[in-house]
Amino acid sequence: MYHQPELTALPENILPASNAAPGLQAQQRELEKHMRRDSLNEKIAHRPSPEALLKEGVLHEDPRSVEDKYAEAIEEEYAKREGGA
Repeated sequence: MYHQPELTALPENILPASNAAPGLQAQQRELEKHMRRDSLNEKIAHRPSPEALLKEGVLHEDPRSVEDKYAEAIEEEYAKREGGA
């Protein structure tokens, strides 16, 4: 006869630990996904620039291409002229 495994024996990705009603679990997962994305975006926004990492000795050469450096310099100059920086 077939024996069903105990709930504790199921991997967590099959039966996630949640106190939400089954009808709300999809929204809960979507909210958690958005919260992770927001958290990562916040961390990326505050990460140090390549110049700062070069000064601290973390990087030995700038990983950006010449085109990227040029585009960043243009954006900074534009922001200064518009009063944004």
